[in-house]
Amino acid sequence: MPWRLIIFIIVFAVFICFISFNLENQCNISFGFKTFQAVPIFLTVFISFVLGMLCSLPFITHLRKKHNTPQLTRNKDSTPPEKEANIETLKELHDANSPRNKKNIKA
Repeated sequence: MPWRLIIFIIVFAVFICFISFNLENQCNISFGFKTFQAVPIFLTVFISFVLGMLCSLPFITHLRKKHNTPQLTRNKDSTPPEKEANIETLKELHDANSPRNKKNIKA
């Protein structure tokens, strides 16, 4: 099931409902030198949202460049030298405590 498509449709339906409920609500927008009369509220909210997304783009692209540094990869089959030494020590201890080794010592 395409979950992204379903979520997009739900968000779009909510957006259409918001527009339809606020068609009659209007406001004046003043930029200091120019005033726009009777601008629908949904248009004001939509433009503010788009401008907010555009302002966040430099921050998002900067973070992606920062995280795209190459990382060292290690072969999963190779064991670090310190662990190899621990494995050898454990094998020796196991052999020393094994019942077969105790039989050989007693005999």
